[in-house]
Amino acid sequence: MAKFKFKFDNVKKVKEALETKTKKEIAVIDMEIAREKEQKQNIIDEANELTRKYEKHNLKASELRFFKNYKTVTEKKIERIDENLHKLDVKRELKMDELVEKKKENKILSKLEENMLQEYEKEQNKLDLKKFDEIATQKFVRRDK
Repeated sequence: MAKFKFKFDNVKKVKEALETKTKKEIAVIDMEIAREKEQKQNIIDEANELTRKYEKHNLKASELRFFKNYKTVTEKKIERIDENLHKLDVKRELKMDELVEKKKENKILSKLEENMLQEYEKEQNKLDLKKFDEIATQKFVRRDK
């Protein structure tokens, strides 16, 4: 019996490589999201700590102005990080959609390979049955002589 060779094997390998690449890109985006969230949390913690520190003291006008400006800058940093997070979330969603499509393509190719393998096995069984019938016929003819 000959070995089964899937004729779209190279295509399947390329599709699997593209799927793996997309998974890696999603992982990179996830790391960026985590880094941005951590940076945001650090800024918030720092601002809260400074607020607690200055709440207990009587502030001069210049210190109050500095504190107000600091809060404004901190809020703008947080807004920028939120914008980056939103962009990364959109990018991640696009990559996830792309990954779903690649998985569908791979599943289709796998199903096609499975169907072609079944057809190949049916054909091989038919050929084997023909050979066995031929051998049986030859033995029967020889036995009668």
